[in-house]
Amino acid sequence: MTAVFFAFAMTLAFVPAAANAAPETDADSRVSLISPTDEPRFQADDLDAYWTPERMASAKFPEVEETAPDLDAFQDLDLGETQLVEPVLPDSEFASPKIDHSYATGRIFYDDFNGDPSSCSASALASGNQSLVLTAAHCLYGPYDDPAGWSSNVVFVPGYDNGYEPNGTWTADYFTQTVLTSWADDGDVNRDVGMFLVNTNSSGQTLNQVVGGHGFATGQGYEVDLHTIGYPANHDNNEVQWHCWGQSESAGLFDDRIQMNCNFSHGASGGPWLLEYSASYPGLGLANGTQSTWRSSDGRNLSGYFDDVIWDFYTQMSAL
Repeated sequence: MTAVFFAFAMTLAFVPAAANAAPETDADSRVSLISPTDEPRFQADDLDAYWTPERMASAKFPEVEETAPDLDAFQDLDLGETQLVEPVLPDSEFASPKIDHSYATGRIFYDDFNGDPSSCSASALASGNQSLVLTAAHCLYGPYDDPAGWSSNVVFVPGYDNGYEPNGTWTADYFTQTVLTSWADDGDVNRDVGMFLVNTNSSGQTLNQVVGGHGFATGQGYEVDLHTIGYPANHDNNEVQWHCWGQSESAGLFDDRIQMNCNFSHGASGGPWLLEYSASYPGLGLANGTQSTWRSSDGRNLSGYFDDVIWDFYTQMSAL
């Protein structure tokens, strides 16, 4: 596999499709999810005032250790049925859009379970509620901490660019933060996927109305042309959106994940891996993975494979 990465994406033709209605939640769901049930450990009264530029600049990056596959726990993954939802465009075009920039992709800022300011990458998804955000599970819930628990004071800044917030800061609904039970219980890196909903902005607009949303795709196989976006600390100190594209491949024997050679370090966690990405405004594709771990030894980035379980996760969140 050969990957190309740079701070600016290549230009592709893109003809947007109408947003598909989100599928109904399957009564026989194959997914087990967990969300907060107790009040947050730390809660600011005014998140806009709380997340000052100085606090954002102090944010650290969560780290998930990349380890050898657990051969005893390995189960050969069913690739799953091919399913997708198309991207959705924003209601109106941004006044002065930046070339080669995904306005549906940005950074989340949050306090981890210990109260430390932290940051990951994330993206808006086309959804029935028009408010769904995709990131890595380890950005929302830390099973690697002692004690483990949920992040709080979460905000999403779509299109973040070197401190600039082109479409504002969107506050998360704390109780919609959701991860797979296998991640929360065991830190299963195959299921390092998290989602949450954001509230409407001060004008009453939804996230999709303002920035649009990436589509969603599952069951696509291991070798797929993908375009990944994130804010890695080892490129421009996570202040600038970086892009990498190439063909994904299997992470190896006894490993159900996919990988790309992008060398995106911490801070890129949660960034989308996109099918059919177009660099034309507003920069949309179909999410088919999300940045999970990074092997510093060889520059490999890894994502869980998006199968039927992840499809059910998406449809349940889209229907909230």
